[in-house]
Amino acid sequence: MTTFVKDLETFSDLEKTYQQKYPNAQQVGNFYHYFGIDKMIDIMNEAEGREILFFVEPSSNQCIYSFQ
Repeated sequence: MTTFVKDLETFSDLEKTYQQKYPNAQQVGNFYHYFGIDKMIDIMNEAEGREILFFVEPSSNQCIYSFQ
């Protein structure tokens, strides 16, 4: 199996666990195109169980995140 496929599986597992804990949170998969798979995995791990909030700046089309 390729590294990319393993990364997708890892992200999928993290996302599923996250959505179970925070069912009303923003869908983290919606922000994949801003960060890519590796950074999304890093963000999910960095959250350490906290809710992740994403903010998109419309004028620059940039996305930032924070934890709650």
